[in-house]
Amino acid sequence: EISRYEPNYIDVRVSTDAPTLLVLSEIYYPGGWQAFIDDKEVKIHNVNHILRGVVAPAGTNTVHFKLEPATYKTSKAMMTGSIAIVYTALLLGLLPVIRQFVKKNNS
Repeated sequence: EISRYEPNYIDVRVSTDAPTLLVLSEIYYPGGWQAFIDDKEVKIHNVNHILRGVVAPAGTNTVHFKLEPATYKTSKAMMTGSIAIVYTALLLGLLPVIRQFVKKNNS
């Protein structure tokens, strides 16, 4: 049963008596998709050269797929660093103005 289906997240609830290969009708893309069964990362298999699949153990399990490409993590870190640099530069540029304003008001 699919409980969540979004572009970057898919949650599937699986109930089986034996270990089973769960195959999603989703294109296999090795660059960033991760799969978790009950919060433990598992390997995603390339099924029939095009589809995604994971081996689900016996019992009732929640399989969570999420897309988080390495480029996303790198871009996010670079953006955060750039924002920090810009704010630091703005603050350093405004310090003389603030000091002058404080001196002027204290006089």
